[in-house]
Amino acid sequence: MRKNFQYRIPLLKPSLVAVVLLIIFLSGCKRNAEILGPSQVSADENFVLLTPFSCNKQTVRFDTEPLKFYAKFNQPVTWRITAQSTSSEAVKRITSTSEVVDSNTVKWDGSSDNMYFFRSGEDVLIRFEILGIKDTYVDTIRIATEKDYSSNSCLVLYDWDQNLKVKDPGGASAAGISRFNMGVKPLQGMFSLGIYEPASTKTKEILSLGFNEYNSLKYFPITENDPSKVFFNVYIHSDKKYSGVNLLIQFNEDDDGDGNYEMGGLGFSGNNGPYLSEDGYTTEIPLDWVGWKLVSVPLSTAQRSPLTLWGGGGNKKWDLDKIMGFNIKVSSSQSVKLHFDFVTLTFGKPFIK
Repeated sequence: MRKNFQYRIPLLKPSLVAVVLLIIFLSGCKRNAEILGPSQVSADENFVLLTPFSCNKQTVRFDTEPLKFYAKFNQPVTWRITAQSTSSEAVKRITSTSEVVDSNTVKWDGSSDNMYFFRSGEDVLIRFEILGIKDTYVDTIRIATEKDYSSNSCLVLYDWDQNLKVKDPGGASAAGISRFNMGVKPLQGMFSLGIYEPASTKTKEILSLGFNEYNSLKYFPITENDPSKVFFNVYIHSDKKYSGVNLLIQFNEDDDGDGNYEMGGLGFSGNNGPYLSEDGYTTEIPLDWVGWKLVSVPLSTAQRSPLTLWGGGGNKKWDLDKIMGFNIKVSSSQSVKLHFDFVTLTFGKPFIK
């Protein structure tokens, strides 16, 4: 025999009834833009462009001043400025919602939103768009001088666009190193290396720099005393993910202050015997990415060599004001193909455009 079930709706307390009614009421209302966060505002049928969009220069020197923009409307709208290089993949976007594009605040310093750099001598397409308006303002400007990233907080070590010197370790054939391009688009300038390791060795130096190679200063001008606040930055392009391959980045200190980084080792000695007076610090990075990547490491991650003959013979403490060079090595018996670009030391934080 089938039973008839009766369902009794429980009575709600007055306070709970009020909450339920409030939820029903809010669900039927249009959501407030402030609840959703910053919103985009489309131009309506009454929109008027009071002052056309303009750039303050057709040729710009980013090493001395930014590019400024201006426009004025009769109502707040969402707008976007896009700067696109005509010769690379560098792009910069500026977006806001306002009644005016104020040249006092809306400026472009020559940086990009992606890894690619805007470079001297190239043309840049400037596009100005207003949400809800089909017409688009388009203009072209020329970069006479690219952005200078050197500052009190950024020391540019290698910028191949500026033709700074690059030291090739040994002879290309002897070291198993050869230059190549492989069609990789440079971020700015680019130093390309193909590393073909002989079976008899697993570590090979591929890029090195002593500061006095292109500057009269003996040491890197580092005034920061905390190695956790000094960052070594380099863009590296890898053609594939490598298993078991590491990059070794070493920083060399001239602890004895004679202007040279002297390291002992097998069969290496000066007039007074093996050099045992310097400290070398090394940090290790797995080569596990494809394409371009910005590698930024604080110097505090580097470990001092435990071997006296190989960079462990100094005073056993960081002397940042005596760092006079660095080198990058690959630890592998495989063939490794790498590109390097834009090497910097930054202070306080990693490199940011």
